[in-house]
Amino acid sequence: MTLIVMLAVGTVVTELIEQAVTCNSATTAALYVDSIIAPILPDLTTTEQLDDSVERANVSKS
Repeated sequence: MTLIVMLAVGTVVTELIEQAVTCNSATTAALYVDSIIAPILPDLTTTEQLDDSVERANVSKS
């Protein structure tokens, strides 16, 4: 009986941890895209290569 309860609790806790990690990873990726990549996109619609100032700004943010 105790083993069954332990397995059930372990399964629930594992699922909660997986959901939290997935959510945090998605939030981090969205923040990265919003803060680093999104400001560059308007420059890429008009040219194929970024200006030197944009490239230097992105290197210094890293």
